[in-house]
Amino acid sequence: MFSKTDHVPLIYEIARGKAKAGQLNNYLELGIALGACFNKVAPLAKKAFAVDTNPDSKERVSNTPSEFFLGTTDDFFLCLGPNERFDLIFIDANHQKEFVKNDFLNSYERLAPNGLIIIHDTYPPNKEHTKPELCGDGWKFVHNEIRGRYELVILPFYFGLTIVRRPDVDHFLWTKEERESI
Repeated sequence: MFSKTDHVPLIYEIARGKAKAGQLNNYLELGIALGACFNKVAPLAKKAFAVDTNPDSKERVSNTPSEFFLGTTDDFFLCLGPNERFDLIFIDANHQKEFVKNDFLNSYERLAPNGLIIIHDTYPPNKEHTKPELCGDGWKFVHNEIRGRYELVILPFYFGLTIVRRPDVDHFLWTKEERESI
């Protein structure tokens, strides 16, 4: 069985690819737990934001160009300036369906062109893992409400990682003139 941090190297590689492509200005992590993922990915971004309701979590954030927000994800999004956008967002906060849905919708609204959202715990390996303290029922939102409506892939390992990309933006910015001349 997978450990609670086996997904971190994969998210790191996605972030590293975005950074090498010059597409990782702002990174956002909702729910940082012990900080394993945040502390690995944040140094790749120009600016990183960590959000958690646990006051002890602030001490787990490394000294990267980062900001820590103590409070709910809803409060965090309310505090953002209207033009704040993120290139990579990792959602791993409250795993209950309504919270995952809310975090996703708030995140999607703040996703930069070519941005990605990664949602954890979206493929529980068995019924035992659907308990609130494990994967919860947030996976139901992904499988029942956004699959088929958004451009995404659900990876069936590491308790499930769902990667979502905006389909409503011009991803090939360098080909715009070329396509318009056809």
